[in-house]
Amino acid sequence: MFEINTFTALLFIIGLVFAFLILFAAVKITPENVRNIEKIPRNVTLGVIFGIIDIAWCTPQAIQIFSHSSSFAIWGVAVIVLILSCIFLDYLFARALAGFLILLAHYFLRASFAVDIPVMWLFSILCLGMGVTGILFGGIPHTFRDLLRKLCVKKRWKASFIAISALYSFVMFLTCAFLIIK
Repeated sequence: MFEINTFTALLFIIGLVFAFLILFAAVKITPENVRNIEKIPRNVTLGVIFGIIDIAWCTPQAIQIFSHSSSFAIWGVAVIVLILSCIFLDYLFARALAGFLILLAHYFLRASFAVDIPVMWLFSILCLGMGVTGILFGGIPHTFRDLLRKLCVKKRWKASFIAISALYSFVMFLTCAFLIIK
């Protein structure tokens, strides 16, 4: 009855992340902090952390495409790509976050079809939004910086961001609770 699997745990964790984003936006995203906030997309430490998560998540999926005998070489290439990305890529955190959002949206959609979620249509739309945001930040990473600037300066943007984050957090927690109770 009270079964918690990877999907349920990840829903809960991402729900907490969106709840944290609400608090962060309400407290830290102010016009006075615009200079510090706009540096976030270029943060190397966060970029490396999310880059490692992306590589660790994506590489096993790539191994399935190739022969298992080449798995050592694929892991080697993945590590080399990670190191080169950390050295040469600008907007490292924006790009690594983009990859994470795309992988997360894919995982959530794939896993959600195996369970009966009551608000599947809304969950799917939110996953689409997450994936499209990842594609946008990955393809045009300076839009992440521009979004953060708008959040600092424009009250409507900040209020909209808080409302969207609250919707994501609510749906993640609701889906998680439903799966635990089910």
